[in-house]
Amino acid sequence: MEQLKALPYRTLIHAPRLSDKQIKKYQGRNVAFSPEPVRLTEATRECDLVICHGGPSTVAASLLAARPVLVLHLQLEQLLLANNIVRLGLGKTVNPDSKNPNYRQLIRETLTDSEFAKRARQFATKYADFSLVKQLDGIVTRCEEIVEGKPTSPS
Repeated sequence: MEQLKALPYRTLIHAPRLSDKQIKKYQGRNVAFSPEPVRLTEATRECDLVICHGGPSTVAASLLAARPVLVLHLQLEQLLLANNIVRLGLGKTVNPDSKNPNYRQLIRETLTDSEFAKRARQFATKYADFSLVKQLDGIVTRCEEIVEGKPTSPS
């Protein structure tokens, strides 16, 4: 939090478990806190970088909005997703063995290296026709087919 506060970038943080004392300590001219979850579709349209723990929904919303991500993973699944993000050049992650990560440097590198933004735009373009509603409808349809004993159709 101290490193974020020291950067010149405007930052919106959703951290529901922070106390009022902690919020007052870290809030500043460029750092604001939201006690309520952030509307990702709107927030990702207005940001240049998403910093998250690597939840699949947050990562998907970020990349579909053509925003690179910095993943601060807490769980194995998040680490696996973070490794793929790094491999695809869509963002960075913190080395799990790092005792004292330089978040300022990671943020600056992700924001200033235009390749991250370029690859995120390519990702968003490639999946521009993705629809969560269509995906859910397809899953429901396939589940119904399985229950009815219909064979799998070739893809």
